[in-house]
Amino acid sequence: MLLSPSLAHARADTPIVELVTIGPGDDLFSRWGHVGLRVRADGEDHMYSYGYAVDGGFGQLVALVRGKALFRLAARPWTTALPWYQRRDRHMESQALQLPPSQLRALVQRLRIESRPINRDFVYDSLRTNCSTRLRDLLDDVSRGALRRAAEDYAPGRTLRTDTRAAAASSVFVGIGLDVLVGAHQDTVPTGWASMYRPADLQAIATATRLEGGDPLLGPVEVIIASERPPATPPTPRATMWLLLLAAVAAALIAWTRPGTHPTKGYRIGMLVLATVGVLSCLLGLLVAVTMAVATVPSLAHNENVLVFVPLDAAAVVVAVRGWRGRGSSERLRKIGRAYVHVRLVVLAALLVAKVLGLAPQDNLILVVAAAIVLASLAFATRPSRSHAKEI
Repeated sequence: MLLSPSLAHARADTPIVELVTIGPGDDLFSRWGHVGLRVRADGEDHMYSYGYAVDGGFGQLVALVRGKALFRLAARPWTTALPWYQRRDRHMESQALQLPPSQLRALVQRLRIESRPINRDFVYDSLRTNCSTRLRDLLDDVSRGALRRAAEDYAPGRTLRTDTRAAAASSVFVGIGLDVLVGAHQDTVPTGWASMYRPADLQAIATATRLEGGDPLLGPVEVIIASERPPATPPTPRATMWLLLLAAVAAALIAWTRPGTHPTKGYRIGMLVLATVGVLSCLLGLLVAVTMAVATVPSLAHNENVLVFVPLDAAAVVVAVRGWRGRGSSERLRKIGRAYVHVRLVVLAALLVAKVLGLAPQDNLILVVAAAIVLASLAFATRPSRSHAKEI
């Protein structure tokens, strides 16, 4: 279970530096795993990691959205770091860097300088400046560009949203929430260089990297912790989106029932569902709008869902309550409501056309269709009926 590379043949004055790749954890922020450098030199045995948050709690979450979250490089004793990951059953592998002694010493010196209090903090971005990308840049520098050259031949073949969905696969609600909040930037396919924001991709590219003389950058893989976690079996990437679509279709079918002289049970259930959908759309619309207003990171700053979920959709609650009580709406309220619904439908139709033309690339088609179905059912359910013509 505990294995360390045997490098007894190394000269006493040559540092031993290993890339340590750690598997996914339980919480959302650890689903992509972690990575660090274990350094054994001059009597020290530490794991250097760029993954330490300066602050925590809700304030840290707001700072992440605003692109102002601070993380830091820190050196943690190996005798402390290893048990911490063992207790959490995190898979861990190490690979020794095969750099010349002079470059290894330069790397260790740079880590020590960057971990000083005056240098250690940096502005964090989960896709561009995280624990893995900072290490990527460092390894590329000490290998004199070898890592970047190897990345040119690496094709991830997946979008950023695919990674996000996989990370949130264990929770339907978290998956839907992230799909709603992240915008079109998440539907781009990263280059090999950019894909190294994931520790697994950094490890894969670094393993394939060859130095100027043709030698590998990394040695063979040594297992430090053999995790007993079952392999992740995430649902298909669109599973949560289909659940949302089915909910919208169900709401539309129920709301299609029209009341007679007295509202039927099915109609009242339909009104209750529409009220719930109206409240959810209002809350999601507020969340998307506020996030876009304060966010500076590309993944959150431009989001087509601001046209799908609108705070004013809470007006559906008024219609639903009146329908539940068997009361029609006033002529003025009915006209305003139907005009609003029609405008919303026109906006969604325009968004669908833009998608067909390739002008709206965000992968939210299921959300757009679901919203259109609910709005269409609301327009139909609130239309004037002959038996209620005098009431409405």
